[in-house]
Amino acid sequence: MIAVAIGAPLAFLLLLFGCQRRMIYLARAYEPAELQHGVEEIVVQTGQGRQVAFLTAPRRGASAAQVWIVFGGNGALALDWLDFAAAHPRDDTAFLLVDYPGYGLCEGRPTRRHILESARAFADALTARMATAEVGYLGHSIGAAVALDLAVLRPPRRIVMISPFTSLVDMARFAVGWPLCSLALDRFDNRARLSELSARTPRPAVTIIHGSRDDIVPVRMGRELAQSHPDWIAYEEIDGADHNWIIGLAQDSIFAAMNPR
Repeated sequence: MIAVAIGAPLAFLLLLFGCQRRMIYLARAYEPAELQHGVEEIVVQTGQGRQVAFLTAPRRGASAAQVWIVFGGNGALALDWLDFAAAHPRDDTAFLLVDYPGYGLCEGRPTRRHILESARAFADALTARMATAEVGYLGHSIGAAVALDLAVLRPPRRIVMISPFTSLVDMARFAVGWPLCSLALDRFDNRARLSELSARTPRPAVTIIHGSRDDIVPVRMGRELAQSHPDWIAYEEIDGADHNWIIGLAQDSIFAAMNPR
């Protein structure tokens, strides 16, 4: 009986430890119809194999004055951002829409290390191609953490974070409590990355946008990140917006953060 009593919790912990990435990263492939987009594919090779992102060119033949690398949430695909890119008010803006390893057309497995390797490769490919364009990073949810990880290695001009968490350990504590949160493998830490970036000269402009009714990432996390550097980080709270609908509800605010006057 003692062995059973000890073994059951241990088995649960091992299961949680081994399966957590499948719970965090909701990877899926594209349906054939989703690939009828007419957008250029950008391909890089990493240790995880072939990685594919999508580049939307500036409209009306304009040259790219700015390019935004977009990192979505854990359940999103890069092409989910096409309508957002099309609605952007500036004709001279390009978007690189990034899928994570194991998502979309990308090979491999999503982990923090693999995602950063892929993001860095895409950033380098983009810089080589559009050397004169200002670069910004836009990230939603876990994508905001990817944007900050990349910003430490490849500093952009501007970062817009939508519905960011403070850290993935904090999210695990919110979801499953202590001590299970200590089992988190992929330790995205937006608090620490912002602290690193705050010491840079120059440091990128940062805006955080969070919905007041976010039911996935508590709005208090976005507030905490902004309040940690009040002289640097701009913060806007969208009244009534939840986690999944904020992109549409806050579209004008996001565009304004991307294109400050």
